[in-house]
Amino acid sequence: MKFEIPIGDEFNFEFTEAKLAACLKKNNHPGALFPIFEDIFPKYDITTVERVAGFLAQCGHESADFTVLKKT
Repeated sequence: MKFEIPIGDEFNFEFTEAKLAACLKKNNHPGALFPIFEDIFPKYDITTVERVAGFLAQCGHESADFTVLKKT
């Protein structure tokens, strides 16, 4: 089995603000993050469901769904 990792400037799934909001339940303003993620993720090849999910899970856990943006 050969795995191919897409490299480019597009998501290989429909990444939407509603899907982001569903992932970030504690964040009251996921819409403010959506255009940032939409722009930045492809630059780092975070374009698959698995990679977006992994990023949001790890970073979301460490920042309470991106509500805490500085370490205390």
